[in-house]
Amino acid sequence: MTEFDLTIDFDFDGFEEEVYAAARAVFAKLQNDRSDELFYTFNFCTGDVTQDVVIYVNTEEELDRFARSELQRDDRYLDVPFEDFRTYWRYQPSSLMLIYGKSEAEFAKRFAKANDMLWALKSQIEEMEDELLDDDELDEDDYYEALFETVYEPIEERLKSVLRRLDNESAFEITNTRRNIHLGVMQSNWDYDMLPGPFEDINPTESCRRYEQDAAIFQRVNAIL
Repeated sequence: MTEFDLTIDFDFDGFEEEVYAAARAVFAKLQNDRSDELFYTFNFCTGDVTQDVVIYVNTEEELDRFARSELQRDDRYLDVPFEDFRTYWRYQPSSLMLIYGKSEAEFAKRFAKANDMLWALKSQIEEMEDELLDDDELDEDDYYEALFETVYEPIEERLKSVLRRLDNESAFEITNTRRNIHLGVMQSNWDYDMLPGPFEDINPTESCRRYEQDAAIFQRVNAIL
């Protein structure tokens, strides 16, 4: 293994505080704006986390609307009982509401500083890669493993820390009770044959148990479809 320096100049504490303040405001606004709906999941999405913070959320009512729309779109779905079909979509990222970027003015404003930090980190990493990967003796697998441990994994843990802090403040319970809510930090390159959970480190046992039951239904319906 070639020796190389992966020292990153990034304020992880400052990043967490920026995301915490922004998410606290945005999650509250989402729930207040849809006070007549039951939010059941709140998620950050990572992957190429050195670009922007992304949020996925959903309500029971939005899930119902989505499932019924899908039934109208594809007749083969009619072979699946509606409740199972609804559960099939319950935690799939593609069915969740995406809160992201300039199209969401409140989100963009609140997360501007955190996202600026991530873009600066991205530039830093690109410069480092240009220098390190020119070395023919460098094993790229070793480099990307080190990058994951130095950058991606710590940022994911900071996002989980934000969710834990907000959870301790009951920030997700404006329209629902905690036992009906599931939190997550998902990967952007998810496998569509799998669900990205149950995230036992940021959810209570009851929430994880229900998630696993839903995952079993997901697998059964997925095999049919």
